[in-house]
Amino acid sequence: MIINLLTDSDEPTMKVNEKLRETLNLSELVYKYNHQNSEKLNGSVWMSTFETNFQAFCKQISEYWNSSNKDKRCRDLNFYLSEIRYYLDDLQLKKRIDGVLEFDLVTNYLTSVIKNDEVNNCVKKVSALTKQMKIKKNLDDYCENRDFMKNRIKYKFDDINCEKYSRYVESNKIKFLSTLPSIKQHLSYYTVDRICSLSNIRNTFPIVHCSGFMYYFDKIFEIYLLKYGFLGIITFVLILSSSMMIRRCISAENRKKKLRQKYMETEDMDHAVEIPQEYLDEPLKERNYHIPYKQMEQE
Repeated sequence: MIINLLTDSDEPTMKVNEKLRETLNLSELVYKYNHQNSEKLNGSVWMSTFETNFQAFCKQISEYWNSSNKDKRCRDLNFYLSEIRYYLDDLQLKKRIDGVLEFDLVTNYLTSVIKNDEVNNCVKKVSALTKQMKIKKNLDDYCENRDFMKNRIKYKFDDINCEKYSRYVESNKIKFLSTLPSIKQHLSYYTVDRICSLSNIRNTFPIVHCSGFMYYFDKIFEIYLLKYGFLGIITFVLILSSSMMIRRCISAENRKKKLRQKYMETEDMDHAVEIPQEYLDEPLKERNYHIPYKQMEQE
């Protein structure tokens, strides 16, 4: 089974981005931008399609827009409006638009004609798309997908989904770190919140444990501390203390074994090896000498 192959169900931002691009009629602008020898863009037809699409989108907006993600959806919408402005500005500059179609017509329609609080309170002053905006949008999308994947396994753990989550975080960390040399002078711009910022790599790209001691450590911290409050804190401390004591005991025993082995190993097989009393097991404390196992075999 290929566990690093993500699907639409793993990345909720894919569905939203595709829907917004379709709603905002971006594909035709992109086509005209990339094919300069094609016919001019019909401004009135494009705007009519845009209006029809957006009215339909508002009727099903609850599928994409809710109280928990409204800030993110506003950022998504404004990003794609920036993309529209970029293409319209370019087509206007090159006289590739037939009729009147200015970006202000788009924003005026969204803020005055559309009677939808989510949209009306969302559209801000929009500037044309830049490379920096694209990087920040990718970071914003990554963080939404990351949180979705984390919550999916938070209370119902699944090996496959955890591994997807782990690989998704790690692959994006590598991707974004590769951009740092070119953007480090303006690093503070690439910040969505405290745990979604290229200025805070550690929290933005956490180490994901899907097995072993650290996985259980993480689960104890999340479930007991966050779900059960003060009682969880006490439980967490007790479990952590017990765990640390066990680890100390294991470490001490390992040190004893290493020292015991050090005393036991000798090139002189004609003599017994003396072992200090403090490192002898109980059955051996009655005698001062121990004959190495290898020597016994030879005899």
